[in-house]
Amino acid sequence: MGKSQNPYKYIIFGLVSLIGLFSFLPGEFVISTLLFAAVTYGGVLMIQSAIARDLKTKKTNKT
Repeated sequence: MGKSQNPYKYIIFGLVSLIGLFSFLPGEFVISTLLFAAVTYGGVLMIQSAIARDLKTKKTNKT
């Protein structure tokens, strides 16, 4: 699979989506949703890095 040649379309799409959310929903709901998404994404990244580190440690200990 190749990466997209135009990463700006994702940035523009994200900005338009956020503007749409801010225009229709109360601000507190939007902020809490964004914080929840950020914490969830951060947790997933931490788990992935821990798994990668553990797998790397297991490889080096086998040899």
